[in-house]
Amino acid sequence: MLIAGALFTLGAAVQASAPATLVLVAGRLIIGAGVGVAAVAAPLYAAELAPASWRGRFVSAYQLAITIGIFLAYLIDGWLSANANWRMMLGAAAAPGLLLFIVALVAPESPRWRMKMHRRDEAAVEIKKVVPAGDDIEADLNEIASALSHEPSGGARSEVSRSEWRRPQMVGLGLAIFQQVTGVNAIIYYADQIFGAADFVTEASRTTVTTWAIGGVNVLSTLIAIAFIDRLGRRKLLLTGLIGMAVSLIVVGGAFQFIAAPVAAAAFQSPRVPPGRAQPGSSRWSVWSRSSSRSRFRSGRSFGQ
Repeated sequence: MLIAGALFTLGAAVQASAPATLVLVAGRLIIGAGVGVAAVAAPLYAAELAPASWRGRFVSAYQLAITIGIFLAYLIDGWLSANANWRMMLGAAAAPGLLLFIVALVAPESPRWRMKMHRRDEAAVEIKKVVPAGDDIEADLNEIASALSHEPSGGARSEVSRSEWRRPQMVGLGLAIFQQVTGVNAIIYYADQIFGAADFVTEASRTTVTTWAIGGVNVLSTLIAIAFIDRLGRRKLLLTGLIGMAVSLIVVGGAFQFIAAPVAAAAFQSPRVPPGRAQPGSSRWSVWSRSSSRSRFRSGRSFGQ
């Protein structure tokens, strides 16, 4: 996470000061590398620190953080777009990157990683920072040691190649792939152009509708998904989201083809983003965390990402 924070900060600085297009692209590539590192490291860190009963909720909180970040980015960019200050827009990413770096400096190291490196005393120090007072530290360490003793000696590569884990891997990979190919990220990235095609002519109107119809609805629907994920179960939430995605895609396509553009825009934003971003997004890694051990979740999470 330290590396991710440094990459975010460096990439934002390069973009904000870019004298030419190639330098701007280089800055985007640096930030992209940071996204890749953070996308794997952050949820794995949360899963390793969390008790087994809370692991799914901790990982779902990662999805909530993403949606809140997107919403805040919409708000900030909407404010800065009034002055056409694109350098400030790109440079603003340095603030959360620097914050991530600082937080990672003071955050406790994963006790599991310390135990894996045969540093039991250091693991005891770290685990005291995250467990309630009076908790049996030795019992927690023994539990981690027992789990590590059952891991294959070949590491993650041999872990994911074992035949008994092929079906869970197919489920996890399938959820990740199908969530992406439905186009929810394309909708988020190109929402301004899509709303422009839906007769939101002025830049101010497009900014407003994108911020609230995409960013705001995104956060709200993720909160709802997290609230009900333990009550309804992962499978029911996934099925609900996937059905909603299929229906809304049909509605969107039909609306843009046969109905007036503003109506199509309403149809586009209302049903599409909540099921597409919240249910599969919040549930897929929770399914992984519930259907596998921490080590297998770590391997599967990396492949799914």
